[in-house]
Amino acid sequence: MAPQENLSPDYRRLTGFLRSISLRLQLRSTLEFILLLASAFILVILGGLFIGRLKGPFSYFPFFYSLTAILFLSLVFLSGLWRCFSKPSLEQVARGLEGRFPQLRDDVINSLLLFQEIKKSAAPGQISEGLVKAQIGKTVRELSPIKPWQVVSLRGALRPLGLFLPLALAFFLVLASDPAFFNRSLALIIHPFSTWPLRETFLSLDPRGSIILRGSEMVFTAKATGYAPEKLILEVRPEGGRALHLPMDSEGQGRFRYRMASAQFSFQYQAQAGQSTSPSYHLRVVDPPEVTGVKLTLIPPEYTGLPREIRQDGHIEALKGTVVNLEAQTNKPLREARLVLNEGSPLALGVKEDRLKGSLIVFYPGSYSIRVKDGWGFENPNPVRYRIQLLPDQYPQAEIISPAQDLEVAGSEITPIVYSARDDFGITALRLNYQRGGREGFINLKSAPAGRSWGPETFQWDLTGLALTPGERVVTRLEVWDNDSISGPKVGYSRTLTLFVRDERDRAVKEVEEAQQIADAILDLLADHLEKTMDREELSQRLNQLSEQVDHHLQQVGEDKIQRYDLEALQRNLSSLNKRMEAEPKETVTREL
Repeated sequence: MAPQENLSPDYRRLTGFLRSISLRLQLRSTLEFILLLASAFILVILGGLFIGRLKGPFSYFPFFYSLTAILFLSLVFLSGLWRCFSKPSLEQVARGLEGRFPQLRDDVINSLLLFQEIKKSAAPGQISEGLVKAQIGKTVRELSPIKPWQVVSLRGALRPLGLFLPLALAFFLVLASDPAFFNRSLALIIHPFSTWPLRETFLSLDPRGSIILRGSEMVFTAKATGYAPEKLILEVRPEGGRALHLPMDSEGQGRFRYRMASAQFSFQYQAQAGQSTSPSYHLRVVDPPEVTGVKLTLIPPEYTGLPREIRQDGHIEALKGTVVNLEAQTNKPLREARLVLNEGSPLALGVKEDRLKGSLIVFYPGSYSIRVKDGWGFENPNPVRYRIQLLPDQYPQAEIISPAQDLEVAGSEITPIVYSARDDFGITALRLNYQRGGREGFINLKSAPAGRSWGPETFQWDLTGLALTPGERVVTRLEVWDNDSISGPKVGYSRTLTLFVRDERDRAVKEVEEAQQIADAILDLLADHLEKTMDREELSQRLNQLSEQVDHHLQQVGEDKIQRYDLEALQRNLSSLNKRMEAEPKETVTREL
């Protein structure tokens, strides 16, 4: 029997075991290849989502992406085919087996090599067939408990599922939201030259729609990518009007600008360069909110008794403490409105469509303005500043009518004081204030509200209760309070009246001196008349002067003096003579004197 035939049964079992392992290796590589190729394909398809967005600024990017994707898929496919169809040799399988099961040592590879050596040997007997057969048999026995699936597990082929499953989930989600994306991405691979950029211009325009106030400045900026044009046109299409083509100014590097000094109407607009156009946008022009009318209802403080007043000009002229109810009309519905006092903290106003309501209390002069905001968030530019003017609440006034001047008194008589008082809204109290010797006293004349004016009234002031002494001085004046309940009652004062307490002895001497002066004046007048040194007109003037001197002396004489009657009789005689002097002869005038 040939030596190969003696070794064949064990060798066939050995090689059959190794070939089964090799087959499982190929099967695992095939499964891995399928999953990896599917994952790579899905990854390339999903990458096509971003190509459209990058095409504008990077016109050649889609083409390079297509080439890269084809190369990537080709490499994955070829490397997978090579792994699937490259069958490992028995020696490679044996080395791998021994590496996985160290207890085999080099028995498997040695069995294969020894068999090959016997097969190649030309002189039988150089290598002991018995030893080789024993080695192969030993190896087969060592491999008998090992199963092929223990050596090569097909579960390893499922490792690419960690990449494939998320990519597949993302693919189906995108496909559900955009069914056409698969065809677009697939076209990048099938027709890569379809993405080759032509002389195409891509235009972007800012702003991309806006709402502005009428008369506002508007600046449009455009950017051209791809083939950069030398000129760019801004097409403006007014609502219901003819389209306008406005040349834009070039700023270099594909950038253009157009400045519209004052936008007056709404329009659609887009940028144009030959056949290339930007997306079309809409510019809406709106009027700013404006306050068109202000109505004020002024409610004066209650103490004034004044009626309500309505003003239409917005300005406030009122007393302190006046409540102002404000109503305003605007040219459009509003979102909010505020009343700003003296540029201070704003006061919110009630808003209902295009009407405003609010109120404030006037305490200080200054100004106010109404700031409004419409539904677009635009405010009224340069709001009108209305003035706030406080009308003064005048101080009350008091007057001592009589005596008209300072008075000399005996100190024990009743002195009549004639007085009056008035205020613009009302008086609450009136009293007579007097001071003597550093001490102060009061006499209440009125202490209850009695309208806006009192008097003239007379107060009979009995000086006896003051126990005045000769030479003492009493200074007095009236004090009057108004009914101001906002700032507090204000007080007004009359002029000061001074009462001098005379000394009776000094007065008697003074009266004698004044009587002597009158007598001397009469004698002088008689002498001049007898000497004929004056005519009747001059005599009349001298009589008038003498009469005035008697009047003054009468004012200094008390009511109870006996000489008062003599002075009054003299006054009557002088007056009678002065009236009859023209008709009487000289002798009668001399006798009368």
